[in-house]
Amino acid sequence: MSLKAQKKSCCALISVSEVEQKLGETDFFTFDCTSYYSYLRQHIPGAKNISISSLPENPESTLVFYSKNPQCKAATLAANNALRAGYRNIFVMRAGLSGWASLNKVTTGSSRQMVQRATSLKKGIVQ
Repeated sequence: MSLKAQKKSCCALISVSEVEQKLGETDFFTFDCTSYYSYLRQHIPGAKNISISSLPENPESTLVFYSKNPQCKAATLAANNALRAGYRNIFVMRAGLSGWASLNKVTTGSSRQMVQRATSLKKGIVQ
């Protein structure tokens, strides 16, 4: 069954394994809805941080939003905003980054030292 066939509402759910299978496909985008600094530390490969990235131009693109864990509602809020912006193929990976990592899926990120340096640069206190 295709993702479009499974979609019934703005916040259709998508599993970790479905996201993993679709990564890298054309018009398939993942958005990390955690803070920029959490994103720097760890995110799904290819994911863009929602706070610094814009949505693709094609409203038919498949958008997947995720946050830290199933309790965090940031991904659902972002999905609702995408719906209001005219996107139609919107999914939430409810398991979040914690669910992704618990299944030993690959993540990308920077060391704590790199994140601290980025924070310092943003605050203007780099030596």
